[in-house]
Amino acid sequence: MKNLINIFILFAFGAVNAQTVFLDQPYEIGLIDKSNQRYVDVPIKNTSDKKVFIFRAEADKRFQIRYSSKEVLPDSTVYMRVQFTPEVKGPFSEKIAIHFSCYTEPKTIKVSGFTSVVPTSAIACPSFSDQDINTSLNFELEVTVIDKDTRDPIHKSQVILIKNGVPVEKLSTNSKGLVEKEVELGLYYFVVSAENYFPTEAVKYVNHNNNVVLLELEKAPEEELLVIETNNPDEAIEDSSEDLFEPDEIENKPTVEIIMDEVEEQDTILEIMVEAEDDPFPNFSVNEFKPSNIVFLVDVSKSMAYTGKLDLLKVAMINLARMLRDVDQITVVSYADNANIILETMPGNNPDTIISIIQGLKAHGHTAGGKGMKKAYQKAEEFFIPQGNNQVIMATDGGFTQNDINPYKLAKKYKKKGVTISIVGVKTNKFQELSLEKVVGLGDGNYVRIKNYEEAQGALIDEIKASAKRE
Repeated sequence: MKNLINIFILFAFGAVNAQTVFLDQPYEIGLIDKSNQRYVDVPIKNTSDKKVFIFRAEADKRFQIRYSSKEVLPDSTVYMRVQFTPEVKGPFSEKIAIHFSCYTEPKTIKVSGFTSVVPTSAIACPSFSDQDINTSLNFELEVTVIDKDTRDPIHKSQVILIKNGVPVEKLSTNSKGLVEKEVELGLYYFVVSAENYFPTEAVKYVNHNNNVVLLELEKAPEEELLVIETNNPDEAIEDSSEDLFEPDEIENKPTVEIIMDEVEEQDTILEIMVEAEDDPFPNFSVNEFKPSNIVFLVDVSKSMAYTGKLDLLKVAMINLARMLRDVDQITVVSYADNANIILETMPGNNPDTIISIIQGLKAHGHTAGGKGMKKAYQKAEEFFIPQGNNQVIMATDGGFTQNDINPYKLAKKYKKKGVTISIVGVKTNKFQELSLEKVVGLGDGNYVRIKNYEEAQGALIDEIKASAKRE
């Protein structure tokens, strides 16, 4: 009875002095597949000088919830473990109401993630006595690469970890096909390759509870390997990608002596070196390429989340951002349920700011493509560069689901004003590409496909060079 009275007093009067704090919302359960334990630990901090009690959490049958303690002492933190068993594939974002002794109304937290494999059976949420809380951001990641058919480990396979569009680790497996590395928890895009195997790519959300990744490579048929060897008979054994040429480039490549003769007739080596130093972008020279007014229109609808599509797009955009010049300008507009300007127009020589904005892109909501196009075109027109390359670049994984604005009319209208539109299709299928290709056809642009990491690295660079090339 005494305890009940204390709880009542806290419930009635504690709301004035007590405060609970939830950190870093929403809480990511991550990518749910066959191996994920499907839970996240939510910290509940009492910042007051009064004791607080957790009464209950309101959640449906898909959730299991455990507590490290229901009593939260002053200036201390307890944890609520939330386990989720999804019933359908795709992204999820769920709210949970928590009732405290210090508030008359419940407080809400949000947990989110993406289901790639629906679990066939429920598993018990581990108790805090079975599994301790680990609040560190870093943990030991284990990656194993095996032959898809034989299940044998693959020695010296290369594993590239990409996070937020930037390669953060380049690893090599040992004789057991294993590599271990301390990394920070989060969503990673894995690019895996090995000699005589087809490369593979995968998206994984990894953390303390989901730190073991198994990746399978399929062996390339011997006839395909023979074709590769026949087409590249003089290829060097060591890895020197800068010296590789396609066969037609090799046939037309002049000899060293001819190049040196031409240099001696036209310029001295010193003059060439000085000219290169004067131009910080020798491969994107202002003499060869017009100033560009680029408005990125980025699809951040929920279909881009946890599927690797947004990761590949970030790779492409970041590589381009590093190449832009002070004569170029860039704007970034995102669209999902609504269209938003997330980077106001700025000169291209601000790569750190631009990259930071790109890395902050997160996917959510539906696809308001028409609204996004209208806003992007308006920004391109507002900062129009006479005699320049004025271009909207739309990046998406599909068509339009909210057709309140006709994209075809917009494309024709702004083509007449000198603003073109190109579309980057990220892992799109042929059906989705039909409407997208029609837009670029009417808008005097190009359709660019990105299916994998290799294509992502140069896709936007090639597109901007083609559009900005001086005639």
